[in-house]
Amino acid sequence: MTKDSNKNKPWKNRNRKAGLSPGTLVYVGKNQEGLSTIHCTRYDESQAHTIRLDSAGEISALVEPDKVNWFNVTGIHNTSVVDRIGKEFGIHPLVMEDILNTSQRPKIEIYDSYIFVSLKVVYPNDGQIQTLQEEQISFILTEDCLLSFQEIDSDYFQPIRERIDRSGSRIRSKNTDYLLFALIDLVVDHYLSLIEHIGDDIQTLEDKIFNQPEREHLSMVMTNKRNLLHLHKIITPIRESLLKIKSTNTSLIDPGNKIFFEDVHDHLASVKESLDLYFELNKSLRESYMSSIGFKTNEVMKLLTIISTLFIPLTFIVGVYGMNFSHMPELSWPHGYFYIWGLMILITILLIIYFKKRKWL
Repeated sequence: MTKDSNKNKPWKNRNRKAGLSPGTLVYVGKNQEGLSTIHCTRYDESQAHTIRLDSAGEISALVEPDKVNWFNVTGIHNTSVVDRIGKEFGIHPLVMEDILNTSQRPKIEIYDSYIFVSLKVVYPNDGQIQTLQEEQISFILTEDCLLSFQEIDSDYFQPIRERIDRSGSRIRSKNTDYLLFALIDLVVDHYLSLIEHIGDDIQTLEDKIFNQPEREHLSMVMTNKRNLLHLHKIITPIRESLLKIKSTNTSLIDPGNKIFFEDVHDHLASVKESLDLYFELNKSLRESYMSSIGFKTNEVMKLLTIISTLFIPLTFIVGVYGMNFSHMPELSWPHGYFYIWGLMILITILLIIYFKKRKWL
């Protein structure tokens, strides 16, 4: 099997870990192309700058305790880079294994000397809300720096970098734990935006189903269901895990900054409520589709029945006078043909009047 075909089957990558000891660093994911890059962002209230590092071995020497140090690693498929960084900062192998395992559930784990956060970023694929793309992002907060790990090379963190570059911004006056909050909050804001777009898509779909239901609409309803369930599976664990920061006393989180993490938890609660609402609304769309199709079918059957009813007496009359008997008195009438036509037209008119009075038409 070719490498390209393996990319679309993540279970093939997961199977590579079978039988290995815990803590063995094996990348489990679909993105296995390109080079791994490391960017170092250092800032305080007076200045901020970002540089690109050539190797993971330079990281520990660049940490300045009096500043916020943010090291962003892009491309975690290069396990040697991730392993080197883990050893540089004394991160447990099981944590590094979780960073490389992109199929795990989001979580937050608090250790004595660092905090580990794993999140899922979800965004539309090529702008299509029906097809979602997922990326795992992991953070490790230590006393002097923040490490972030991205699966793919993207500008997802660009809004935070712009805030860092802006002199006088709040983030420049805060410590590293506030940077962690800002990055988590960015992910949650994207959840809100994505769910709002899904909600708009569901409402638009509702109007289409009401006006003119089509078979493709049912497929869109089922796609929305899968997307909403997937988002629920991603968002619920991180919402529960954020409570650990609130309840745990750790020197890595400034007590004054805990309120920001509580605010993120509240946002996730709003996301959860919106998810539940849109899930129920999407569920009702399927019922609406089936009802609309049933109503449309009933209308067609009703019309066909009326047409059939109109032709029953006409068929009877035509059938009687179509018999090949030699002695039929009406056959000798000079104007019999026109009498029969007049009778059939009269019967048709009377039946239509009757149907209208019964409100069948």
